[in-house]
Amino acid sequence: MWINLREEPIIFINSAPYVLRDAEHPFSNLGSFEGIAPDHLEEMEQRLKEDLLRECAVYGGKILVHDETDLQQVCVVSCLVCRACRVMVCGVYGC
Repeated sequence: MWINLREEPIIFINSAPYVLRDAEHPFSNLGSFEGIAPDHLEEMEQRLKEDLLRECAVYGGKILVHDETDLQQVCVVSCLVCRACRVMVCGVYGC
């Protein structure tokens, strides 16, 4: 059973989780999602997935993401190859 207790949209690309972050504060949650309703969160995750798949289509199956080092001190830019079958959202209550 999967229950998502995060209060922010999360998407999985090639089985790795990614979330939205402010460029100025990449290691902090976005405060605007605090107390978000589960249904609204799932709608945002679905929209994020659709936006990501559109971007992948435009850029030949690639998406630009920011990742962090093991020590969570430095953000690094990565280019991922994604395919529709490898991009998913799990929602609040499961995949």
